[in-house]
Amino acid sequence: MNFNLTRFRTLMQREWLQNRWTWLIAVAALPLIALITMPFGTVGIGPSGGSTPATSLMLLPWAMTALVCATIAWLTTLFSAASLARRDAQDRSIEFWLSLPSTHGEHFAAQYLTHALLFPMGALAVGLVLGLPLALTVVVKVLGAASLGAVDWAAVLSGLAGAVPAALLALLVAAVWLAPLVLLIMAASAWLKRLGIPTLVVAAIALYNLPLTRGAVRPLWNAYGAGIEQIMQGAIGVFLTSSLPNLKIDGDGLAGVEMSLAQFLAKLGSMLASPLFGLCLLIAAACFWALVERRRRAV
Repeated sequence: MNFNLTRFRTLMQREWLQNRWTWLIAVAALPLIALITMPFGTVGIGPSGGSTPATSLMLLPWAMTALVCATIAWLTTLFSAASLARRDAQDRSIEFWLSLPSTHGEHFAAQYLTHALLFPMGALAVGLVLGLPLALTVVVKVLGAASLGAVDWAAVLSGLAGAVPAALLALLVAAVWLAPLVLLIMAASAWLKRLGIPTLVVAAIALYNLPLTRGAVRPLWNAYGAGIEQIMQGAIGVFLTSSLPNLKIDGDGLAGVEMSLAQFLAKLGSMLASPLFGLCLLIAAACFWALVERRRRAV
């Protein structure tokens, strides 16, 4: 059966319709709580409460709100991965979905793409929307309402224009780099049901510690974790660089983690050119095949 874009969009829309309220609550809860409680709290700026330009104070919380929302979205995807592969069997809708003219591969591809890429990108957009009133509240709280007239909106928008592409790129790379982890969780849950996660945990601990395997597994796992850390640190670094990194919060300078977009691209390029990335693709492909095979056997 040939790939059909309309059918694929329908499968993605299904994911949105089934998960939209969970996603919106998970992503918007923290910024809304911060926005509601901000008037009753305190915000310390600088090592001795010194003044901070309104433009800097406007841009940084706005950009960081968007980044936090995208991170929350990815954590939500990781925590929900175990239930995704068994969802249709659990709600007894699998017969209906199997009766539709769509392939098993299309089903899981749409599911992964929606949860691992479009959801975090949408969360980034939600963070940009909610970050504006939060940033305005921070400026008014710290510098007073009159300081809003001192905000250089051209500089603010320019800073966001430099930060958002880095975040989108980080989310794209994360969707590929984390595919083995997410798809492995999904495949284990599809085949072993409730025993999937415990089995993975036990197997991971054993492989990481057994003398026969730890010499190969530990370096690979450490390198894989370092790749995740580089994606996060790079995105945050570009965000802070674009958000005027000389700003100080509670006495801690942010300038030590700044990173240009070019430096971030170089780091991502070295990651994607590594043999580990090829291994990630192979593991992801094997897990995807295992998911498709398990669903095919349910027919």
